[in-house]
Amino acid sequence: MRGLHLRTLNRQRTSIAWLLYRSQNNDLTPSTIAGLERIFERPSIIRDVRSHVPLGQCTIGSSFSRVLRTHPCPSELFDLLANERYILWFDRSCLRDETNLLHDFARLHIFLKDKYTNEDQLRAWIHAVEVCRDVAAHRSNHRDTDALQAIQTAYEKTSLLEKPFLQALELSHWITSDSAILNGSPDSVITSVEAKQRLESIEGKKTR
Repeated sequence: MRGLHLRTLNRQRTSIAWLLYRSQNNDLTPSTIAGLERIFERPSIIRDVRSHVPLGQCTIGSSFSRVLRTHPCPSELFDLLANERYILWFDRSCLRDETNLLHDFARLHIFLKDKYTNEDQLRAWIHAVEVCRDVAAHRSNHRDTDALQAIQTAYEKTSLLEKPFLQALELSHWITSDSAILNGSPDSVITSVEAKQRLESIEGKKTR
């Protein structure tokens, strides 16, 4: 298995490549990534590439209405990600009661919007990995983290670094146009966003 160096990106390979890139390691070849892959790994887990300690976890393709039925996310999140075909937010289990302060290991959900593409999935996953990276750093310094600020800060970083990162991958012979971030179809997709400060829970099944 270690001799098989796949050149398509899944969740684990993308996480490893992004974390290496963020640590100023430009050796992003498929053979390097393969050497760091865990064969029997849960795809939702995002780990530090050296210590293998979990930094967080993320589920892609979650149902917005099901996950956030009783604890809605801040309205500012929709403005921040208005031009993206995904919404990224935390599972309620890692937020303090009645606040948007993180108190635990980051658990994230990616909610896909209608007409999402492979590129949108890849961008959303990179965003999630950066959030987990930042939150873990705050946690190690015993600092509270504001959930919305964590999403925004990571989004600003990934927006700036995504293009050079993908160029570095392509130079390392990765196929970035055909990623396998989501296997199969999401639970649902967001089909409508209401204008005034909330996401309408209008979703539909996505068949691909």
